[in-house]
Amino acid sequence: TELKLRGERIIQACPGKDMVLAATEAYIGGGTTPGKTIPSLALSIRSRTKANTLADKFRAWRPPIIGRVQENDFLLDLRTIPPDRDTFLATAINTIVK
Repeated sequence: TELKLRGERIIQACPGKDMVLAATEAYIGGGTTPGKTIPSLALSIRSRTKANTLADKFRAWRPPIIGRVQENDFLLDLRTIPPDRDTFLATAINTIVK
């Protein structure tokens, strides 16, 4: 529920951007729990810019924002972004996504 509310607020802060919340799985660790996942939500971003190019632009942001490409969408898993960075994230989205 918290991830959904955060995602909805970020989407509202980014008017005109083609974004939706997408159900996803987050990996919880490597050493002691390899391959284990938990349900999560991601911002799924579409743009005229290719998803791989979006990923590069977000990685070049300071500090870098790391997401993943899935099909034609760029995904930012909200479980991996601290809530106090939501405004920072919205600013990056509004600047990068065309």
